[in-house]
Amino acid sequence: MVTGNSTNSSIELERTAVLLSGQSIDVVSYFQKPVFGYRLPFVWQRVVTPTKDTNGWTFTVQQMKLGTLDVPPRYWPKINEFVGPIDGFFEDRVEWLSKIPLISLTRSETTKRPEVRLYTFLPEQNNK
Repeated sequence: MVTGNSTNSSIELERTAVLLSGQSIDVVSYFQKPVFGYRLPFVWQRVVTPTKDTNGWTFTVQQMKLGTLDVPPRYWPKINEFVGPIDGFFEDRVEWLSKIPLISLTRSETTKRPEVRLYTFLPEQNNK
């Protein structure tokens, strides 16, 4: 969870949470934005699917919600214009996350709850 204010926009980030659900990840951001002189609270939710490619991982958006409203994919660029600056907090983390060799979305053996396992160890190949 991350909290803070964006320096380059009028959006005030309250907090961001990452929720694990099956084979996808829900990124939920709670923020306030001035609209017609009033600071209104908003919730922006994106369901993303991690996909392994040759250069690391990419995160493909599968669904987007603003509050309880499902946003059709054709409007995603407009929503990103409106609230996209809050993702500036995570640029360095996304870069780091995209280079992790293996991310495993599994269920915990003890609690059976979803969990993310990050594997950063790469064994050296023995060329003897």
